[in-house]
Amino acid sequence: ILLGTGLFLTIRTRIVQLRRFGDSCRVAFVRRGSGAGALTPFQAFMTSLAASIGTGNIAGVATAIVSGGPGALFWIWAYGFVATSIKFAEAVLGVTYRETRGDTVLTGPMYYLRDGLRSRRLAWLFAFVAAVAALTTTPFTQPNSMALVLDTAVGIPRPLSGVVIAVLTWLVIIGGIKSIGRAAEKLSPLKVGLYLAGGLIVILFNAAKIPEVLAMIFERAFSMQAAAGGGLGILV
Repeated sequence: ILLGTGLFLTIRTRIVQLRRFGDSCRVAFVRRGSGAGALTPFQAFMTSLAASIGTGNIAGVATAIVSGGPGALFWIWAYGFVATSIKFAEAVLGVTYRETRGDTVLTGPMYYLRDGLRSRRLAWLFAFVAAVAALTTTPFTQPNSMALVLDTAVGIPRPLSGVVIAVLTWLVIIGGIKSIGRAAEKLSPLKVGLYLAGGLIVILFNAAKIPEVLAMIFERAFSMQAAAGGGLGILV
């Protein structure tokens, strides 16, 4: 469903991820606000990256390869390309159907389901599922992964890591969207830089094997096992 939706939106928007890539780069790195929103374009971009890049980007790929073999990477690449159009559509709908109450901006799928599709039932259903997911997925998996690494690498007890992470998170979110934007503006570039540097180091140390790896990926991509593995990696 996700791959099909991404493909449909890619065609419907006339490959917006390539056609408007230059424009998106020019706008994303503007550090001064226009006065129309609580965040600057750069802060909004970094906040989005903070939510998109996490342990799932590492664990998801590992899960895909283990379950589907090297060919699963092809499906992750394919989905990554078409999913950009889904992100674009979500952003456009979010801006179109947002509500502004003073300095507070309310937006999200529940608002464009309610006001765009005129379906209060779907809006309530999405809000309920999102609330359950917010309480039972990321708050469990991400801090657990962080605490596990800190315990394994430097011997910090997991309960202590959990308390510190909770306090730091509270200090950021208690200040509202502007506080979150300021934190993301400072931390996300560091995270992205470390992520890219780590990946580049691994690639450079194994540069001689790149042709062989690429051949394995494309040779084994078109099988049910590879497609299923790629789907599992996307979901993780």
